[in-house]
Amino acid sequence: MYDNTDQLIREISMNFRFLNIVFFHLILIFHFSINGSSSSDQTSSETPLKTNDQFSYEKTSKSKSLHGLFTMRLKGGFNLATWWGASSKIDKETNAIIPPYKHRTLLPGFTAGAALGLRLHKYFSIQPEILFTMKGYKTKIDTKNNQNEIIKEIIRLRYLEFSILPKLTLPFSAGFTHIYSGPVIGIKIGFSSYNNRSLNKQKYTESIPESVVKKMDKGFEDSDIGLAMGICWDIGKGTDLFIFDIRYTLGLKEITKLSDILISEGFAEQNIFKHKSNSISLNIGYALIF
Repeated sequence: MYDNTDQLIREISMNFRFLNIVFFHLILIFHFSINGSSSSDQTSSETPLKTNDQFSYEKTSKSKSLHGLFTMRLKGGFNLATWWGASSKIDKETNAIIPPYKHRTLLPGFTAGAALGLRLHKYFSIQPEILFTMKGYKTKIDTKNNQNEIIKEIIRLRYLEFSILPKLTLPFSAGFTHIYSGPVIGIKIGFSSYNNRSLNKQKYTESIPESVVKKMDKGFEDSDIGLAMGICWDIGKGTDLFIFDIRYTLGLKEITKLSDILISEGFAEQNIFKHKSNSISLNIGYALIF
């Protein structure tokens, strides 16, 4: 997948420097949360003794708000992805830049993965996770020769995404609500492209030659960096919970190298492809608290 090992090493090191900044802030949060909890314990030790009824009520309340020390999550679902940013295409006959692609729509895909949550404080936890996710885009291509023909170009990229998500946890009557946001690093593990054609209401899929697909694959970065934010509900009682998760992921890195390829082939003298990915995903799954 990678043509240059040194380039891969530099790209991975850059991603880890990005994560080091996040880890530094998480350590600070952990430090202050521990100090806060220790001071509260000291204050509670100076309070007078409570009756058995008061103690049992507060123990039940605390066990619900504290959750557990670890939470294992397995989840899967679907997402809707597209690209944002500037994009244009080139007229092959005149080499002139013509207006951007029109009718860009969301591309459905699949996502699944696992996560392990670590509680650091009563209402704060951190959740590393790994996800397989499909991204890309779908757009309608205008046809000059036949107005009755509709061509939809589909480009799909597959990633392994690694994220570290600080989470704020709030209990409610049926379980827990988590609000989270954190960095995401995606490693590209697959690429595909094809066209869906429709002529006189007859639909069929047009495959693209493998040699062309390989060239297109080289026009995309091997990694992606983004910011994930969302809300998750843990529903149930005890240690076995049903989870429902809604997430939006905003791409922060330009994932296309098409401009550099076109410039090297003499098609253009300026960057005309500046794509970043974004997606929204819906997941359901199972959580085990221990």
